[in-house]
Amino acid sequence: MSKKVLIFMSSPRKTSNTDALCRKFAEGARAAGHEVVQFNASDLKISPCLACDYCGEHQGCCQPDDMRKIYDAFNACDVIVLASPLYYYTINAQMKIFIDRLYALGLPNGFKYDQKESLLIMTAGEDKEDLFEPPLRYYRHLLDKMFPWESRGELCVGGFSANPSIEGHPALDEAYQLGKSL
Repeated sequence: MSKKVLIFMSSPRKTSNTDALCRKFAEGARAAGHEVVQFNASDLKISPCLACDYCGEHQGCCQPDDMRKIYDAFNACDVIVLASPLYYYTINAQMKIFIDRLYALGLPNGFKYDQKESLLIMTAGEDKEDLFEPPLRYYRHLLDKMFPWESRGELCVGGFSANPSIEGHPALDEAYQLGKSL
């Protein structure tokens, strides 16, 4: 059965290692017959949540920014991929803003989000054993407490800053296979 896959890639760099993994993941998902749409934070203007609760009284968020482009794709998707570089040992600000802005979809429904499958893709310049422990804990906590999403995998790859690049690394094949396995 074909699935709709939404990738939110939060690296501020258009040709980042995080984006390279997302492109391979998308290639694998398309090879398996799935429909993929990717939003890149570097192409979007998304403001932080204002905590105004406008969304509780109305349909959607009051902010006229690019998050409006994502809401429909988010509601329609079967699979959500959160892709972030590691910043200060957690997800970056762009990803946090994206997650916070999902509040507008949850508040009117009593925070009853639709069931989805999810994946986490992360990259880092460092390569230490427990490097990804904080963001993994945060991601798993979101799935446990907030979003009724079934995790389909976590691909966290360290040791790659902008230079050297991840190109040619086996993690690209892992990303492809992960996309194909949906």
